[in-house]
Amino acid sequence: MATRDLVRLYLRLDRREEAVSLIEDALRSDPRAQAEAWTLVIHRDLERSRDLLRDDLPLEAAERLSLAEPLVARSLYPQVIRQNIDWTRRSIDEQMALAHYERARQLFSRDDREAAREALELSLEIIDDGPVAFSSRQLLDLIDHPDQPSASGVMTFNPSPTKQEIDHLNKLIVEKEFEAALEFLEAMRLRVGVEQQEWLADRIRDIRRTVDYNSFVDKYNRAVDFYNKRQYEDAVRVLEALLATLTEDRESDSVKALLDDALKALDSP
Repeated sequence: MATRDLVRLYLRLDRREEAVSLIEDALRSDPRAQAEAWTLVIHRDLERSRDLLRDDLPLEAAERLSLAEPLVARSLYPQVIRQNIDWTRRSIDEQMALAHYERARQLFSRDDREAAREALELSLEIIDDGPVAFSSRQLLDLIDHPDQPSASGVMTFNPSPTKQEIDHLNKLIVEKEFEAALEFLEAMRLRVGVEQQEWLADRIRDIRRTVDYNSFVDKYNRAVDFYNKRQYEDAVRVLEALLATLTEDRESDSVKALLDDALKALDSP
């Protein structure tokens, strides 16, 4: 079995340490193949992190994501991967902050204002912008100024995303239903306030980046498979089409390098 296929197998079985050891040892002399393999590891870390988040295990999701971060610079396309890691980190933070906010609401409903304040401060330590932060500040305002009429609407305010909405969004993402995720977020635009619109725009942009990222990964991997099978004409076809969609960056450098090798292989007797 080829090293790259064995790496895929280890990752599919979630035997990450063995995959990492194999990449470091067997691919040491082939920097491009090693970068491809590190990219596979990161991709699996992202998928596993999102699985854990969907299962309402944000701390475990954050721990798995932290394994991917040191590998970013060693991957084929660090800029795109960094964007996806940042997005996943944001989703984790929002879920953890939302849990503190929901706890604060429960404490406040029992008139335990000081404990509610502590929970809200924890929420705002995790994330200080977006709908969860806005909701936390609203409730803090009610605690600090209980007699102000302007704060009376807080108790009926439902933050968006709610925990159920976050769970649903993460489920769509884990299942790679990106178009459905975009539709879900677009529909949310119609019922959230001005304060949440920027958050929504950021999430929509993140998902579109992920769609582009996955498309790039799929096409590049298809070209690698063609190259490894010595189907050089097919590899050139895929790579040339892919290159036409890219700007001048690390990703295009990787495509150009593989394309150059495929063209040389075509010209060889």
